[in-house]
Amino acid sequence: MDLHLNDDNRDDDDDFEDRHRTAVYDPTFVPSGGWDQWCEWAIGQGKIARIIQSRAKNAMCGRLISDDKTQQDALDAFARKMHLSTAMIQFYMDYEGYGRVFLEPFRSLDAFGRAKDLIRLDFIYPPSVRIFRDNANDVTELKEYLKSRKGVKQIAYGLTLKAGTGFNIIGYIQNYGAYGPSGMVTDPDGDGDPTVFFFPEELIYLARYPSPRWQDGLALTRQNYVVIMNKLGIERDQAIMARRHGDPKHKFVIPNNLWDKRDEIKRELKRGMRAGFDFFFRGRATAGDPDPMDVSIVAPSGNPMSVAKAQDHVEDEFVASMGFADSFTESGSSNRSVGEIQLDFFERDLAPERQRIAEILEDLLINPWLKSQGYEEGSAWFVFEDLSIDDKVKKSTLIAPLLPYLPASVLIRFLDNMGYPLTKAEIAAIQTPPAPTAPKAPADPQQPSAGQDPASARAAALIELIHSPAIQKLPNGSYENVMAPLIAHLAAQAGIPKPVLRSAAPAREQFKQEIEAMREDILDVLGL
Repeated sequence: MDLHLNDDNRDDDDDFEDRHRTAVYDPTFVPSGGWDQWCEWAIGQGKIARIIQSRAKNAMCGRLISDDKTQQDALDAFARKMHLSTAMIQFYMDYEGYGRVFLEPFRSLDAFGRAKDLIRLDFIYPPSVRIFRDNANDVTELKEYLKSRKGVKQIAYGLTLKAGTGFNIIGYIQNYGAYGPSGMVTDPDGDGDPTVFFFPEELIYLARYPSPRWQDGLALTRQNYVVIMNKLGIERDQAIMARRHGDPKHKFVIPNNLWDKRDEIKRELKRGMRAGFDFFFRGRATAGDPDPMDVSIVAPSGNPMSVAKAQDHVEDEFVASMGFADSFTESGSSNRSVGEIQLDFFERDLAPERQRIAEILEDLLINPWLKSQGYEEGSAWFVFEDLSIDDKVKKSTLIAPLLPYLPASVLIRFLDNMGYPLTKAEIAAIQTPPAPTAPKAPADPQQPSAGQDPASARAAALIELIHSPAIQKLPNGSYENVMAPLIAHLAAQAGIPKPVLRSAAPAREQFKQEIEAMREDILDVLGL
């Protein structure tokens, strides 16, 4: 498999292919143009681009949440103003595409120079930024750079720099001229210098899986260089093979006596092929004439089964390494449960990434904004969407029999999730409990049935009242106040078995416990 990018000397180097096949396994290997250039190219290629974009949209599908209604309205307005959903998708695409992301918050200042409000969010092109750390070489180089700056604050900062552990960030320099794509402003300050210096606290920087070897982060595409190039190479070969069926290669045998006219013959043949002509040749006149021109089609050869297995292997390896299956966005199977299980695994894999990014953005972006608006820090947080398929039919079937026992808040949330939003009047009606009504005193049985004495008839009437719907719907306090005298009166009746007298209160208590258990199950199903 050809793994090279572009190299002008490879055609003149007989050993290029063999050396390049092994070069990718060298720890010091760098593709032509550098890793950033290759990663930028890779994230725009077909299925790779789709995976990077889909992973970003799935991972960052969420919103800011607060317990306070007024604060929630302010957060929603802030998110719309900052285009926060779009910004988070771009944040994650740079995070996985380049292995690092730089976000510059622009804040307005008050009269004392303190941050007042967030105006906008700008993403900085990752390849244009160099990160300086407190190692000896970076400190020396950054000091020299800051000496030439015009800002007093930057010059003073350069004088304080000292070498340390080598891992702490001491500043960033963005070079528009060296890395900027065509059309980008190359002198933002208008001072003839294409660079801009940022203090460590001026940028929100996040590296993907940093390590002593990959201090600036490791891109998802860079991790899978060999797999990606193998996949793209197979796709290229498949496209060439498919085109050869519609435009096959021909082998022409030109007679020896016509060899000097081959250029003329080639031109005529090419014209005919482009026009879709058939080829007609005049046969030999006598047995002594030279061999006539012969045309044959060159068909591809090989083992189709082994090629198909190799393609499937590379595709499976690509899907596993990129962490995104085709079934997440499409399905050719009627087996719904398989897709749900795959999404559960995918969501579990994204959970730590979501948490890490949320912590960074909450600490460095959201909490400063909350403080500037007079809210308590930590009073808002990111909540991400559940990626599992929401089977509303199954959920409604399970919960429908339990609707009479749901709390008002859960019932309103359930109806809204099912696509039945309620008006304010309907919500108020649900949230307002009906006033309890006192049960009517049991009427004395005037005419007991044949063979039944008056005491038994009275007891039967009391038992029927205890189990009546009006009594069962009473709140706990009212229930005890009403039931206590009834049970006491029933206990005074002669001839009533003791188990019957003691069963009313324990039975209702058991029923209450069962409802509470079902309520916990409902809250768990709804994710509340």
